[in-house]
Amino acid sequence: GTAEHYAKRAAELGQSALALTDHGSLAGALYHVNACEEHGIKPIIGAEMYFTVDALTHDKDHKRFHLVLLAKNEEGFRNLMRLSSLSWQPENFYYKPCIDWRLLRQYSEGLIASSSCMSGIIPRAILAGDDEGAIKYLNTMQDIFGDDFYLELHPHDDDGQRRVNKALLSFFRDSDIPIVAANDAHYPFKEW
Repeated sequence: GTAEHYAKRAAELGQSALALTDHGSLAGALYHVNACEEHGIKPIIGAEMYFTVDALTHDKDHKRFHLVLLAKNEEGFRNLMRLSSLSWQPENFYYKPCIDWRLLRQYSEGLIASSSCMSGIIPRAILAGDDEGAIKYLNTMQDIFGDDFYLELHPHDDDGQRRVNKALLSFFRDSDIPIVAANDAHYPFKEW
């Protein structure tokens, strides 16, 4: 679908804002902004970045995760563009354009981050039974993003998602990190 489909559908549903979080790219941002403005919707620019612990270390165990980042102001948009550009540099690119802790610490100002879907580093640790690791990653995200870090819950009726949601709610009780309800909405219409 095009940006027009999403913006029009958001307007039909009475939504006041719509975020775009394409994987590893900001290529659709301008189309998104134009379509949203045409339909009276506030455009939110973001990306679902490919994240790794250390993009400079490329070995056979190199793991990639998903990380949702949203620009909350102009500085955040500039940092999102910087991160996107840097992720495509040869030293950070590993099958996909990657960012890591080093880049996040440098360019986090003005950005909102979430624990992301089940492919995020925190949910993956939970699913691996590594609550200690999940809490370590959660604390690092909170250290980098402060009040702009959110725990992301999904409504999917799936054993893994239920485990992740339950653990995140437990972490919430211990930390007061705000919660956001999310969904992997890849299509604007059910029939698509």
